[in-house]
Amino acid sequence: TTTSTVTTMAYHLAANPRWQERARDESARLGDGPLDIESLEKLETLDLVMDESLRLVTPLPFNMRQAVRDTELLGHYVPAGTNVVTWPGMNHWLPELYT
Repeated sequence: TTTSTVTTMAYHLAANPRWQERARDESARLGDGPLDIESLEKLETLDLVMDESLRLVTPLPFNMRQAVRDTELLGHYVPAGTNVVTWPGMNHWLPELYT
């Protein structure tokens, strides 16, 4: 998942020069000091790019889970032990959540 995320980030930065420049400028402001956690946490633009890359191109196409107890989901009864598949990629494109 790291490789696909970094590749997606590189693609989107290459396709969006303004964001690429913004990330580059932010990185340059760190200077030549050590890249410790405190320094890396200052790279807010890179965090935004990573989050959006993960949203646009989900590294895992689906998740398998199992209901641990009887429940109701959107009006449907789901008994305990039922395998449930979630598709994060679909949720990441819902217009009511993302514009």
